[in-house]
This record gives sequence, C-alpha cells and structure tokens, in this order.
Amino acid sequence: MRKLEEESGWPFLLLITLPATKENQLEILSPGNYRRQAARKGETLIVGAAVGMREAKRLVEQIVGDVYRQTGTANVREYFAKSDESTNVREHFTESDRTSNDRE
Repeated sequence: MRKLEEESGWPFLLLITLPATKENQLEILSPGNYRRQAARKGETLIVGAAVGMREAKRLVEQIVGDVYRQTGTANVREYFAKSDESTNVREHFTESDRTSNDRE
C-alpha cells in the first residue's frame, strides 16, 4: 500500500479488487482509480496485483480458478466475504511482481 501512496513509478501496475458495487465479482483498477473510488465509496479488498492488462486478466482467471477448486463455485465475492485475513484470503501476485518485490 505504501507504494500506492507514494506513486513510485509503477506505471503499468493494476490492482484486482472486490468491486464496490454488487454487479461484478472482481474489478481491475489502476492505483489512481482505486484511490478515487475508495475516496467516494470506501476502500475495498485488494486481492491481487499485476503488471499490465494481460497479466491482470490472467490473474483474475487464476483467482476464479482457485476459488472454484476450493469451493466448487465461482462466487469470488462470497468466498472473500466469508474469509478473514487468517484463513482463506491470500495475496495473488504475478511472477513479475514477485521478482520486483525481491529486489527491494
């Protein structure tokens, strides 16, 4: 979160979040759009981060697949709503995010 606050040169960073509305299961947002939405509607859970739209879409597929394998349904919103930080919720990052984080 600190990097989001500082806007530290991640021009292609995208966040995978639970949406503020009930229409969708997940949203892909830039950090700037996330901050604006959080200011208007309150913060939502960030469930992953990716560099670029292609990786973000792949990550969404991975998250939905993980939820399906664990629950037998693709109801991502319900899965994370029932979860708390000590049980099911885990961070989803792309390989390039892990590599970048290892360097810091």
